[in-house]
Amino acid sequence: MDARAGQPLNTLTLTPTSRLARAERQRLAAEAAARGDTAWRTPSVLSIAAWLGTLRDDALLVGAVDGVVITDDAARELWREAIDSEVFIGEPRVVELAQRAWRTVHEHRLDRPEDWPEVLLSEDSRAFQRWARRFRSIARERGVVDEWTFAAALPDLIRRRALPLPDAVRQVGFELEAAPLVRALFDALAEAGVAFPEEDGDDGIEPPRSATPTIRSHADDDGELRAAAAWARSRLAEQPKARIGIVVPDLAARLGSVERIFSAVFDPPGFALDDSREDRGDAAWHVSMGPALADWPLVADALLLLGLGPNRVEQPRAGRLLRSPWLVDYDLEQRARAEAEARLMQWAPYALTVNELAFELKAAGATRLAEALERWRSTTIAHRDAAWPSTWTERFQTELSALGFGRGRPLNSREFQVLRRWHDLLEAFAALDGTVAGPLSRPQALLRLAERARSVTFREADPGSAIEILGVQEALGARFDAAWLTTLDRDAWPAAARRDPLIPGPLQQAVPSSTADGCRARAVEELAGLCRIAPELHGSFARGDDEIPRRCTPLLDIEPIVATETTEPPVRVELEIVAEDRTAPALVRHEVE
Repeated sequence: MDARAGQPLNTLTLTPTSRLARAERQRLAAEAAARGDTAWRTPSVLSIAAWLGTLRDDALLVGAVDGVVITDDAARELWREAIDSEVFIGEPRVVELAQRAWRTVHEHRLDRPEDWPEVLLSEDSRAFQRWARRFRSIARERGVVDEWTFAAALPDLIRRRALPLPDAVRQVGFELEAAPLVRALFDALAEAGVAFPEEDGDDGIEPPRSATPTIRSHADDDGELRAAAAWARSRLAEQPKARIGIVVPDLAARLGSVERIFSAVFDPPGFALDDSREDRGDAAWHVSMGPALADWPLVADALLLLGLGPNRVEQPRAGRLLRSPWLVDYDLEQRARAEAEARLMQWAPYALTVNELAFELKAAGATRLAEALERWRSTTIAHRDAAWPSTWTERFQTELSALGFGRGRPLNSREFQVLRRWHDLLEAFAALDGTVAGPLSRPQALLRLAERARSVTFREADPGSAIEILGVQEALGARFDAAWLTTLDRDAWPAAARRDPLIPGPLQQAVPSSTADGCRARAVEELAGLCRIAPELHGSFARGDDEIPRRCTPLLDIEPIVATETTEPPVRVELEIVAEDRTAPALVRHEVE
């Protein structure tokens, strides 16, 4: 027993999101440092998803399940094989729909698809029933268990203590009612004798109090975000140590607008001149959600290079290759590569050979890239036969290494994290040997790798920014000194009900997002939780246009204030004054032949 913390030494702290897990670990470390401790046992703080991953690893070690538990990413290959036997050959969106329905069935503990009554089945749900049956059959043949089937069996494994369990579990940040599967896990832990200590308020955390936001309406979406950014900047100028939250419910859809507007408000000169600088003004703010991994320039160039043929290269792709800053010695040969590209644009046909490209690079002085292209060509020609994903991963890494990928200009912190995430993606792709039906051709391997790069999002680690821009799920349970809630219109609160097309309607009544009453109850819970994230709370929504006007959500019962839109004067930028040098020699201009 830890006397000062009042908790058993083997205490697991669970949070609904990974962001809250990081915040709780930082809080516990700061609390230990404030007590004067110079060393302490690292607390076990995990999100629900991370805890399920830990249990998956424990089950493999102790042999608690028959088969190897695979991730949802690896299970995608089994779903593809089950679905490709019908008309949807090679359609990733159908595979995504099937995986989402499979997760809903297990997360909300619905009846198994094999047990659905025939009278309730539509054509789509009947097809999903067949796919699910094939999916289970293929999984048994391969000796694997998908993570949701494993999660559904966890409550029984926990009751029997077939897995290592903690002595106590703390729940932190659970503002909303947990999904039925999570509740079943907690009930099983309690039945197995795991303690759930009540927070007594002596741990330094002030109990959250509900605040009533002041809501203002703005003319359009950009005006609303601009007002939130300007408020955050002025608030931070007044109190530099304040922690400020900006909640954007539709953050994924408005990610580009959020980054553009906050960059313009916080660093107008940097935004206008060079938005890619490492030292730009967004050190004060951080967005929790990022774009797809495939949309980051470094990964986009890697996929482009892997898709090049060893014989013919189209001019647009050749231009991107020559301009890629990630290839060997880019800083030393940047000008020579630009000259080679200019010459190629003048005389080269739409498609040219790799030898022609290498010859032009050597003529311009870019010998390092030319030699790398020649090595890459001889390496790629040898990679023609079909192979397993692990072999393709090795081949892809060899080809990129031949081009000197990652050894161009120095990487900044963000680019280094993107490169590391790309390597993680390659490792995950190599682990698909046990789930694919057989060796893959090069186009098939590239297609699967690109699909995975488009399906995962990436954002660099938060460096400790004072302003955090989050979605609703990440904001719930967080604590700020001041916060701004955007998009408080009646279209977003409550959101429209969305039923899964592959699950019979009557079976979805237990899923909150599938019914109007469930969406309204969920929205009320979420708004109540958001009103507790900060003592100072502001809200806003966009009025829209005359054809589709928007109104404030009725769930808050607050009369909004019409904001006066003002145009801020441009920020004055002090320009550097350079003395004219009249003694320098004249610039000799070289005309391109």
